Amino acid sequence: MKKNLLLTVLLVFLIAMNAVLLFLLFNKSDNKQGPPHEFVVRQLNFSDEQTEQYHLLEQRFRERMRPVHHRTRELKDALFNSVTDENTSQVIVDSLTTLIGNLEKARDTEVFNHFRAIYDLCDSEQKQRFQKLIGNVMQRRGPGGPPPPEGRHHPPPPGGRQGPPPR
Repeated sequence: MKKNLLLTVLLVFLIAMNAVLLFLLFNKSDNKQGPPHEFVVRQLNFSDEQTEQYHLLEQRFRERMRPVHHRTRELKDALFNSVTDENTSQVIVDSLTTLIGNLEKARDTEVFNHFRAIYDLCDSEQKQRFQKLIGNVMQRRGPGGPPPPEGRHHPPPPGGRQGPPPR
């Protein structure tokens, strides 16, 4: 029971960190923002020295993530290309999905460490802005996944109720 709860909490945390990364990397709601890394520099009001350190962090982060993304893509291709192969055993499927899961874990850990390094660059005022930025990302993301595409926002259910009706 405790193991399942821990895994659930860890999974939710990792999904949340992915959402934050995706928001910071691909937020295109305002094309005047420039590249995502410049958005962070502006939002946190980094000094020139902090900006330089931040750019180094970003470069190292991309260098570390590139092989992880590449290997994940290879494994997913192998997995889904085997769908039509009647000789593909469950052992192979389990092995591929385990390897993919391990890479996803490594990616999420790297994202977390990257955000922590950005946070560590901040002074106390910037840390508060960073916390708000992360909070806004999580609020936009919502409980069920990333926000809908621009212009497709749906109103909340009547009465603000979430989920199926009570029985």
